[in-house]
Amino acid sequence: MHQKITSLLIIDPQYDFYNVPQNEQFTVNSDLEQQTISPALPVPHSWEDANRLATFIHNQQSHINNIVVTLDSHHEYDIAHSIYWQNKQGEHPPPFTLISHQDIVEGIWQPTELKMLNHVLGYTQSLEQTGKYCLIIWPTHCVIDSIGHSIVAPIEAAINAWEIQTA
Repeated sequence: MHQKITSLLIIDPQYDFYNVPQNEQFTVNSDLEQQTISPALPVPHSWEDANRLATFIHNQQSHINNIVVTLDSHHEYDIAHSIYWQNKQGEHPPPFTLISHQDIVEGIWQPTELKMLNHVLGYTQSLEQTGKYCLIIWPTHCVIDSIGHSIVAPIEAAINAWEIQTA
């Protein structure tokens, strides 16, 4: 006898990717002021999608056997983040800069830690030889242990409710 198993795969439902409304954004209090933490790479209409997915999970929770969530995870110092690179003037590239293997060879961009030069030369050459792309610099996002790395609130609440219901 076969038992029907329904799994839900949720890919990267993290704060940094959602256009979270201002009144729902995380805030941090300091001695002088309250600071709002805006998502780093918000996708248009993703907040509505998060709420639709949360509703789906609530409505279907008795039919869902497994929920698997992937997380985009980076360290602050990451080859695809601006802080990793500098030009001859010591300036970091702005987000969405393309860095080619040739740019590194010509010294247009170099890693801030020069000991990584051989690594980045090999990495960028591999990207280009396999026909993928040049290295792109992304805004710093989904840094491990940051607010941006956390699952967005509506989806997290729905998963928590599902988990309690299945216990």
